[in-house]
Amino acid sequence: MHFNIKVLTLILFLFFSKPIFSQVKINNNFRSPIGIPIALSGNFGELRSNHFHTGIDIKTNGTINYKVYSIESGYVSRINISHWGYGKAIYIDHPNGYTSVYAHLDHFPEKIEKIIRKEQYNLKTETLTYYLDSLAIKVEKGEVIAYSGNTGGSSGPHLHFEIRETISEHPVNPQLFNFDISDNKSPVIEKLKLYVFDNKDFSPNFKEKYFNLIRKENQFFLKYDSVISLKKGFFGFGLKAFDNYDNSNNKCGIYSIEMLVDGQLKYELFFDEIDFETNREINIHKDFKAYQNKREKTHKLFIHPKNDLQIYNRELGNGLLCFKDTLQHKIKILVKDLNKNSSELNFYVQNELPKSCDNYLGNSKPFINKFYSLDSQMVITIDSNSLFDNVVIEPVIKETFILLKTKLSQLNLILFWQLN
Repeated sequence: MHFNIKVLTLILFLFFSKPIFSQVKINNNFRSPIGIPIALSGNFGELRSNHFHTGIDIKTNGTINYKVYSIESGYVSRINISHWGYGKAIYIDHPNGYTSVYAHLDHFPEKIEKIIRKEQYNLKTETLTYYLDSLAIKVEKGEVIAYSGNTGGSSGPHLHFEIRETISEHPVNPQLFNFDISDNKSPVIEKLKLYVFDNKDFSPNFKEKYFNLIRKENQFFLKYDSVISLKKGFFGFGLKAFDNYDNSNNKCGIYSIEMLVDGQLKYELFFDEIDFETNREINIHKDFKAYQNKREKTHKLFIHPKNDLQIYNRELGNGLLCFKDTLQHKIKILVKDLNKNSSELNFYVQNELPKSCDNYLGNSKPFINKFYSLDSQMVITIDSNSLFDNVVIEPVIKETFILLKTKLSQLNLILFWQLN
């Protein structure tokens, strides 16, 4: 009975610690991690090269050595020293079930530096990931735990700050915790993209078309015509958009996107929480081809069947559309931030001729995850979600390695194997 109570307590904790959608802030009395007004150069969920951004990037006026404060009492659970990635980073576990993370740091206070130096000496290495128990380094709310820097994979001085659920280690959007970040600007919708699919699976041979937009305050419209004419099949949309903050000119990511068709919600995306296990699947969410060729950050407003990301309201379906009639159907796309600023794009779609919508696109062909050489001397096995499309792989044998090349709409793969 005692075991069952523990399990029930854990389940309840996991359920109630989840961020709640619809822009409901989490009621925790965290203080700011830095002593200057928070200005962001990057925010949570932002589209990066191969991952969603899992924190916020706080500007430090182009310099290092600003004091970094623990947002709440707790203990140091991990310290990371690296020449890449997060660089110098510190993790603080708090009693309320969250862990705060501070990265790209320059150095730590002496009481922490002393412990790091001792561990580096014992391991005979400069770089390390050091896990500590709850009694090793206790900290108080507002205590200086580090100094901001530019270490690791940082492109300029700033503080990368995260909040994670301690048990799951899922990063949670820090802006859900009522930090004072001034934002009275509505998101900007830059471009709409139409994808038309020819067959009953998510073939990479779809047709696509861009639509330029015009803006009137926070309202956006198609530049040349309010009606998109359709000729065949299932279709979906993509959206290029960004958000600004009051004290920063950086183009940051958006918080949520909703698509309504004739007044009914058909697609919803929101960045409350991210799972590291599926974070690399950003390449199946965004338009990878557009990013690869033009560095365009386009959200696809439909969900590929191989997509396991938990950033959608999946009860609404996969976001793909098809109309049998030739009536005009109104599309409204809403883009929001966490400060209740929003922008909307309105237009219509219409079939030129009636058409069938019987071929449902949700069922894709099974993925083959083994590749064989022609002489059967080599077998390559990859994870089923490494490739999102069926493609031809071209092996190129060099003197010391094998290079596999493929051109994909979702992923450009170059793999190396050392030859014996």
